[in-house]
Amino acid sequence: MTLPKSVEFAIKTIEQSGFEAYIVGGCVRDALLEKTPDDWDITTSALPTDILDIFKNHQVFPTGINHGTVTVILFDTPHEITTYRIDGSYKDGRHPSSVTFSKSLTQDLSRRDFTINAMAYSPKDGFIDPFGGKADLDTKIIRTVGNPKDRFNEDALRIMRAIRFSAVLGFKIEPQTHKALFDCSNNLCSIAPERICAELNKILLSENSGPVLTEFFSVMAKSLFGDYAVGESVNDSLSKFLESLDLVSKNLYKRLAIFLLGSSKVFSSDPVVLGTHFFSRMKYDNKTRNQCLLLLKNIDRTLLCDRISLRLLIKDLGAQAAKDLVEVKKAMEKTQKSLLFLKEVSDLLGDILNSNDCCRIKDLDINGTDLKTELLLSGTEIGKSLDFLLDAVIHDSCKNEKPELIKYLKNKMLS
Repeated sequence: MTLPKSVEFAIKTIEQSGFEAYIVGGCVRDALLEKTPDDWDITTSALPTDILDIFKNHQVFPTGINHGTVTVILFDTPHEITTYRIDGSYKDGRHPSSVTFSKSLTQDLSRRDFTINAMAYSPKDGFIDPFGGKADLDTKIIRTVGNPKDRFNEDALRIMRAIRFSAVLGFKIEPQTHKALFDCSNNLCSIAPERICAELNKILLSENSGPVLTEFFSVMAKSLFGDYAVGESVNDSLSKFLESLDLVSKNLYKRLAIFLLGSSKVFSSDPVVLGTHFFSRMKYDNKTRNQCLLLLKNIDRTLLCDRISLRLLIKDLGAQAAKDLVEVKKAMEKTQKSLLFLKEVSDLLGDILNSNDCCRIKDLDINGTDLKTELLLSGTEIGKSLDFLLDAVIHDSCKNEKPELIKYLKNKMLS
């Protein structure tokens, strides 16, 4: 395994001071999967005070020193270096109430969530894999370290992480771990919404989002929808909707819209009402919320394949939302006839946008100042007149040219 120069330097420096040091967790997993790790976490037998001393000639920050973590800047790159530790009891279902530093790498690895995240590596010692993580990687299995119910009762967010790894990596969850996900699902309600959202987003944007969300919908339902989820039963409608997820571009609000449409079928709820409830519980930015709800409000809108109708669609929703709506409806269609129709709609919509057809007031070759100067209009008259002119241009009743627009409006005022 080839390590970044800064990581190799950190490990060698710690070893030269008489301590053990390894890369650990997700970076080992990703490297074995031939993916570039986002972070290179280092674990060590050295105490935090030892690390502060070893790297005293470098920038060092005691970012999580009470839990054994020190951040060291090496070659302009921050690296978290954490002492081997044993976690105390998890009283809040998320964080250990205390940690005890250890001299045993195996003890440190034993507290981790899944076997594929419980491997370590150093250039000197090679791979350390006491829980069979490499074998589970090879067979594409998600398995907890130790008893799955214990792991999920300690930290309920691990339930979402298991589902996320299954979706992102395309791995199956082994039977005992799979059963424990359902048995411990109520624990998710104790997790902060923003942490649930972060995991849900990664699942939605994965390559296998549809099948995985269908399989584990009932595990997540109560934490996502609260009282709506009481007594829910996953039905065929959900799987049919969620099959569409992987046919939509990896865009969060579009995939959220399909997920909420499928969920509304489970709960026999109006999708806009359910979506509004969902966003009131979860922590999403206003832009994502509004884009998603706009799609839900218009998902049943009948589309016509003619220039005027699609100009009106752009006028009502905006160019991007109009394209998104067609894409989402296309992803959810199952019949070849409907797919061909929606392709024609998509092609015509693209031509309208590429041709810069006038679809919005800002596209008009006239503005409020012109109307005030040329026709002495003021106040609400200006807004109403611009709306009137836009409607005329969209319907091909008038050319989008300033003299023609003024003439058309004068004739209307005189009639």
